[in-house]
Amino acid sequence: MGGHLPWGLDRYDPATGRFEHYINDPANPHSLTNNLVWALYEDRHEQLWVSTLGAGLCLLDRSRRSFTRFQPLTGPGSLSDYNVVTMLEDRTGQLWIGTEDRGLNMYHPRTRTFSYVQHDAKRSNSLSSNRIQVLFEDSRGQFWVGTADAGLNLLDRRTGTFRHFTTRQGLPSNIINSIVEDQTGQLWIGTNQGLARFDAARGTFKVYNREDGLQSNEFAINAALRAQSGELYFGGVNGFNVFSPQTLTSNPTVPPVVLTGLLVFNKPVQARQAPGLLRRHITEADTLTLSYREAAVTFQFAALNFIDPQKNRYAYRLDGFDTEWRYVGASHEATYTNLDPGTYTFRVRATNNDGVWNQRGAALTVVVTPPWWKTVWFRLAAAVLAWSGVMSLYLTRTDRLRRRLEQEKLVELNSKKAELLEARLKHEQAVAEMSKAQLENEMLSKNSELASSVMNTVHQNEALLTIKDLLKEALDNQDAQEQRKKLSRVVRLIERAVTPDQHWQHFEQLFNQLHENFLQRLKTTYPQLTSRDIKLCAYLRMNLSSKEIASLMGLTVRGLKTCATGFERKWAWIPPPTWPSLSC
Repeated sequence: MGGHLPWGLDRYDPATGRFEHYINDPANPHSLTNNLVWALYEDRHEQLWVSTLGAGLCLLDRSRRSFTRFQPLTGPGSLSDYNVVTMLEDRTGQLWIGTEDRGLNMYHPRTRTFSYVQHDAKRSNSLSSNRIQVLFEDSRGQFWVGTADAGLNLLDRRTGTFRHFTTRQGLPSNIINSIVEDQTGQLWIGTNQGLARFDAARGTFKVYNREDGLQSNEFAINAALRAQSGELYFGGVNGFNVFSPQTLTSNPTVPPVVLTGLLVFNKPVQARQAPGLLRRHITEADTLTLSYREAAVTFQFAALNFIDPQKNRYAYRLDGFDTEWRYVGASHEATYTNLDPGTYTFRVRATNNDGVWNQRGAALTVVVTPPWWKTVWFRLAAAVLAWSGVMSLYLTRTDRLRRRLEQEKLVELNSKKAELLEARLKHEQAVAEMSKAQLENEMLSKNSELASSVMNTVHQNEALLTIKDLLKEALDNQDAQEQRKKLSRVVRLIERAVTPDQHWQHFEQLFNQLHENFLQRLKTTYPQLTSRDIKLCAYLRMNLSSKEIASLMGLTVRGLKTCATGFERKWAWIPPPTWPSLSC
């Protein structure tokens, strides 16, 4: 059976030499969905799958000569795209369907539904593109997916992830049109830029193009097969190629890689002309020194393989700048601009005409010197100055803050001192007032006690004197001599009892307490004073009346005056004006 645009599907019967036609019938839902047949695939159950452009997928029931339609985008589990490009049933019986723009579809016959495998920009190990052109399973059961714009994918069935192979790994193009496996297990991949032999075990590619005898560098989609003889057929835009892979020879020699030239701002640099940059020729040099002004530099390199040298392929990277190798095909130049000051290593590696890589390649240390304002010493000096400025500002602010705090503390301290002084003065004033009051109370108490003692003595002496007078009168009136003796004896006893020395010791102690040891100082100053003189001074200091003093001393008022006059004459002493007069 065969499909052709735009006339539907034809079935050829070799026994009769006739064709049977299958076309779309709008009135028949079991006819072809449209007449634009693109691909045919027969599965292990001899079911024929027919893909169309713009109308999805059909499954032919040969016995009934009718089709089951799988309309795209009709809901969950439906076919994901109107255009089916390729189909493949793997060794597990899983039917894979590659679409033009919506990735892979997996058909589930029990439910007649589809699930999807598509590109996810957030996952680096997802399908590299949703534009599927080729599906292929090799002799080892590895499942390969060729895309229209993102190279080759290898499915990891265990994890559901993909490994990618692109021009970076050596493919001549990322447009994959066909895949065939030869008898040695190597894959032959048709692209739009030549034919590639892929050693999957080593991950290496060898590229063939028109110079090797190909009809063209561009091959048709899925127009490839391996014959029973082992020969490979590839159809292209100018016919097809057939060849036996075993008859093709390869070049196993690893090509040396060398640096051949250096350009700064697109001007060639020679070691003799610019000794500051290169000390030796670039091929022999191991270090290149550039100033920050020489920021546009181009390295030229070559692989020393002269068998089809146009097929030599290159990859380079600048350690410290590039994170990955740059695969540049046959280009043998690398240009960098605006490199930051620092130390880099430029590395380049290459293949020969058969894709054999020199993994070690060549290397050159590149030193870009900084401007003076970016040197370590300048940055260090700037850092020191900045640090000094910061520290100066910090110390100034700290000192200002410290002085302000000290001033505030001083003000607070003075305030507290003033408060304490005020409190102390108030306390001392209160204590003084309390002491004064207490002292006055004590003095009043002692004066009262002293006055009481004096008055008691006065009253006692007055009473005794009265008795004495009465006894004397009695004596004067009696005649009996014996009675006179007895009464005289009584009088003498009373006179001794009335003596002013009674209670004197207690009196003197109280008096000294109240009058700052007056009597003690008087005795010390005038040791010749008699006891009567001392008593007289004490009574005078107490501001007692003449009558009271006479009573205390057992004298009459006249007798007291006589005694005082004698005292003044004897010692030439004049009593203070505040003392009372002793006049009768």
